[in-house]
Amino acid sequence: MIIEIEKTFFKHFFDFLSGKEPTVSIREEADVYIYDLAECLSRYQKRSTKRFLKNNLLPAIAVFKALSDTWLTQERILSLMKAYLEQYAAGTLSFYHFKGKVGKLTGSYQNAVYAEMKKREEGWDKIWLYNAPKESACNVTKCFIYEVCKEFECPALTVLFCDYEKELFQRMNGGKGFACNHAIGRGDEFCDFVFEE
Repeated sequence: MIIEIEKTFFKHFFDFLSGKEPTVSIREEADVYIYDLAECLSRYQKRSTKRFLKNNLLPAIAVFKALSDTWLTQERILSLMKAYLEQYAAGTLSFYHFKGKVGKLTGSYQNAVYAEMKKREEGWDKIWLYNAPKESACNVTKCFIYEVCKEFECPALTVLFCDYEKELFQRMNGGKGFACNHAIGRGDEFCDFVFEE
C-alpha cells in the first residue's frame, strides 16, 4: 500500500520538478528513502493518520532528503517544495468542491474546518477555545507534523506544511477567514488557528 500511494505523490512532484532541476537520480534516491521511512507507520492506529503519512508527509520527507543529497541549497529545496505544495493545496480544494464539502451555505466553512481539524487527533494536542456557527478558534500545543519531521531530521519542512494549511484553509473560504499568528514549526510554543466566515 505505501509503495502504491507514494508513487502518486512522486509522479506529481517530479512532473512539477521536470524542467526546473534534473530528476532521475533524485527520484531514485527518494524511492530508497521511502522504504526506510515507511517503518514508522506501525506506530499509528488511526486510518486518517496513516493516510496522511502515506499520501503526504512521508513522501515529502523522502523528496526533501533526496534533494538534500544533491548540490541544491536548502533555500532552493524549500522554495521548490513550497511552490509544489501551494499547487497541491489548490488541487485539494478542487476535490473538496467536487465532493460537495465546501459550498455557499451559511456555516459550510465552519463545518469543513471542523471536519479537517477532526482528522488531527492521533499525534496532536489541541484545545478548542470556542466553536460558534461563524467563528471558531483552537490552539495546537503538539504538532504531529513537526514531531515526525523532527524525528527524521528535517524540521524545516514543517513550515512548508504550515504554509500549505494556511493556503488550504484560506482557499476554502475565498482567500480569507483564516489566521495563524503563532506556529510550532516557526519556533513558537503553540499554533493559534482562528477561522471566520
